[in-house]
Formats: sequence, structure tokens, C-alpha cells
Amino acid sequence: DPLLPKFKYIRALATGSLLGKEEMKVALDSLIAQHPGTEESQQALEIVDYMYVEYPEIKEAAQAAEAEEVYASVDSTQEHYFLLALRSDENVNQVSFNLLNYNLDYFNQYNLEVGEIELTDSYNMVFVSIFNNAEGAARYQQVIEENIQEIMGGIPPAKFRMMIISAENFGILSEEKEFNPYYLFYLKHYLGQE
Repeated sequence: DPLLPKFKYIRALATGSLLGKEEMKVALDSLIAQHPGTEESQQALEIVDYMYVEYPEIKEAAQAAEAEEVYASVDSTQEHYFLLALRSDENVNQVSFNLLNYNLDYFNQYNLEVGEIELTDSYNMVFVSIFNNAEGAARYQQVIEENIQEIMGGIPPAKFRMMIISAENFGILSEEKEFNPYYLFYLKHYLGQE
């Protein structure tokens, strides 16, 4: 029925007025999924995009929910990587070089490798591999945090994030190429922050 998407669109807008923007987003997402390619679906998509800009907490909640579906549960016994996400307007090559030299000076016996991944959400990722488990990667992260000035130079803390990731989830992140959903997953599952 061609009227059904129109009614669902109006209902989504009314839901937003009565129940709030979060419920409106759920109704708009439902419309987009159930009636792709319709004019109402396109309008709903535009509203969702606008909501992501105006209300970043809605986008963050959507990314956190997506991360729970995409990433595997945490297995602390699995091999892990250390990740350093850096805003793409900063010099990722210099940071990679500094990290490599730091590892040669202080962690040479562990044969750690440093690599880079270009992400799609205005971040680049430097990774250090591979640690036997989450505990080893977390200890390495702590040492890096204590010596951050040597690695990051003058880059302000607001322009980078550090975290660890299991080998399985690293494969997923490499395919997904979006930093923030995994970072929210990391905060929840490794640091216990909601």
C-alpha cells in the first residue's frame, strides 16, 4: 500500500513530539528499514542525519548499539593489540615513528610491530601488535600513558585516544574502519563505563 510509508512518517514525527527525539529516531529507523527507496524513507534518513549533527548523544547511542552487535564479546585470554587513534589532521607518521623508536628502546625483546590503518571517521589508527592477552596490552598501554609526551610530542590529548582490542575485534575494526563505535565498546567492556 503506497499510503503506509506516509502514515508511518507522520506517526514518527508525532512520536517525536509526544515521546522525544530518541523514540522518534527509533520510528524513523523502522520506516527506513521497512520502506527503502520511498520518498518518506529518504526524508526520514535526512532527519536522522540532521539529528546526528544536532544531537550527538543520539549518534553516540546508535554507535554504541551498533558496536554491541558488530564486535565479539571480550575474551581477555585472546591475543590483543594496543591502539592509538589520532585525529586525521595530526601527523600519524611521526607518531608511528616515535612509537617504533620507543619500542626499540624499551620493548625490543618483545618483537612488537607498529602499523597504521586509515579510518573513515576522521581518525587514523596506529596499532602495536601483538600481546599474549589483554593484561599484557593493558600494561603496555599504562607505560605509554606514563610516557605520552615522548610519543605524542605536542599533540593535545583531545586529538587522540588509546585503547586495547582483541585480535578478533581488530579484524572487525579493520573492515568497519570506524573508530568511535569500537571506542564506545572499549569504554564499556574494558573500563566499565556506560
